[in-house]
Amino acid sequence: MPDLITIRQGTSLQEVNQALGQLGDNDKIRGKKNDDGSTTLYTSNKRNLGIKEFFTGHVTRRQENARQALNNLFDGLSKKEGIGPSAKQMLTDLQQPEGGGKIRGTQVKDMLLQSRLALELPNVLSEGLRDNDESKLSRCRDLLSGKLSEAMNSRTPGEQTHFAISDGKQVLDRLVGRMHDGLGENAGPIGKTYDQSSNEVKAFLDDVYHQATLNLNDRIIDDNSIQVGGKVYTLDEHIVDSGFGSIDRYKSGDEYLVLKKPLDNISGTAKEKFGEASIECLSHLKAQSGGSDKVVELKGAMRLPGGGIAIALEYAPNKDGLKAMENVIRLNSGADNKILDDHRARLVQTTMLKDMLESLKDVQDNGVIHRDIKPPNFVMDGEGKLKMMDFGTSRVGSTYTYKDTEKIENPLWTAPETFSPFLEAREQVNHLNGLEAKAKIKLRNEFGGDEQKLKTLIKETEKDFSTQRKDLMAKTTATVSGAVDTWSLGITARQMLEGKIQLFEGKMDSDVENMLHDLKSQPGKQLFQRPEGLDKFGEAFVDLIEGLTNPDPQKRLTVEKALESPIFKEPGVGSTEVRDLLTNPLFRKEQLTDDEKELLRLEGAKIGG
Repeated sequence: MPDLITIRQGTSLQEVNQALGQLGDNDKIRGKKNDDGSTTLYTSNKRNLGIKEFFTGHVTRRQENARQALNNLFDGLSKKEGIGPSAKQMLTDLQQPEGGGKIRGTQVKDMLLQSRLALELPNVLSEGLRDNDESKLSRCRDLLSGKLSEAMNSRTPGEQTHFAISDGKQVLDRLVGRMHDGLGENAGPIGKTYDQSSNEVKAFLDDVYHQATLNLNDRIIDDNSIQVGGKVYTLDEHIVDSGFGSIDRYKSGDEYLVLKKPLDNISGTAKEKFGEASIECLSHLKAQSGGSDKVVELKGAMRLPGGGIAIALEYAPNKDGLKAMENVIRLNSGADNKILDDHRARLVQTTMLKDMLESLKDVQDNGVIHRDIKPPNFVMDGEGKLKMMDFGTSRVGSTYTYKDTEKIENPLWTAPETFSPFLEAREQVNHLNGLEAKAKIKLRNEFGGDEQKLKTLIKETEKDFSTQRKDLMAKTTATVSGAVDTWSLGITARQMLEGKIQLFEGKMDSDVENMLHDLKSQPGKQLFQRPEGLDKFGEAFVDLIEGLTNPDPQKRLTVEKALESPIFKEPGVGSTEVRDLLTNPLFRKEQLTDDEKELLRLEGAKIGG
């Protein structure tokens, strides 16, 4: 039973750490009280107690002596001058309750390391990085991430969401700055700022921040449950998997929300996926700022273990805008004997268009360009109102600049100014291709007899024209404004007018792009011919479409002006009767019985008096 150290008033942590640092994990620590009030700690590996030891309580007293000696040590350290409140609290937390049973070597080493972390975290981290000691790094990581998540969770829900979608650079700058100041000239790889630190330190800090965000109040609990806004929601229904991720509905009591989560098989690095999701969340939060009720509410965001972000959204029970448009077209067709007549169908569609324009107005007023306006990106809430969603391609600001490498997903709804610069650049590329072909013919005519020289000259010519083509496309951009979104709603209005979703059926995306580009070179030309019969929608509706789809973005109708159209002042637009129809379960049902058709016809007949 070798003595380890005698702990008395003034014994330093370094002395205790040196004496006990080499304990075996299963060594049992006991303490012997001395006449001067000090306690001598020793180890005992005795497996079984004798009868005398058992009945006298000798071993239990020695265990409590050791526990009390360590508690006094940590209590004394916590009262030292010059240490912060978090370190004091940590040292207090290390103190063990009486009657806690055996104290083993692994427990003591853990307590000692944590006390060192509390008092000299930068030194321990520096040693861990220098020696590549994962044990020290892990303890530093756990301590820092735990304290960081506690601090984050004390902030408002909105601030916590921003922590979840941020890379943590500002927070980590302050943290690493304090550690650097504490180490002074021994800071080594720990710089004054995050960017000035070594790659190893950055990776460590990134991991600390990531671990902290996994423990925010809004978080993934397990595969079937999440916590948002202090409530636990359980998985209720898988809705769909799509190109952007998995959509699931979660339930808490009678309250629902939707969780949008990236799929594991989506291409891109974890950093790229995080960056894209972060931009989406920032754009969405900006779009709904001011409490807009015309944008699907982003209720929370949570980090995923792999580095992605899951987004908790308001649940809209009545499907999306595209489905609603298709349903109105179907109910107004002969296939169902016009359950909705032309007049009432127009009032329903005009109501939907007004909802979309009002949503876009809020988004633009909040300084966001959506860039993917189309009927599927509106959903209908429980009151039959369409709200904007899916801010995956949105950006905060008044303009956005496209580069040639950026893919345009939906040419059908995309404004011509988005395509034109690139199509013009490709025309110049074709011109360069022609010049290159002529140059090669000339070289062959002049140097055909000198094969080696011809080969060299052709190679140089190809390199020169290749560089010109690359430079041309690299410097070609298209800077657009929020007018691209009003164009998209003009296309949506035209879909309502035509009574069909596919306006350019049978055409390739490139055909649509070229057709839109041609509008730019023909001033005054409209995308569509004015229909001969205006009985169904009226001339004002067609005027609105032409204003929204003006090829010149400077002359294109603004959202504010569009909402002044007389079509939105017609009695019945936005009425309770229209909303009742849109939320009627039969409205969303594709196959109706004769009785159901009659019920829906009666519901529709209430619209417009």
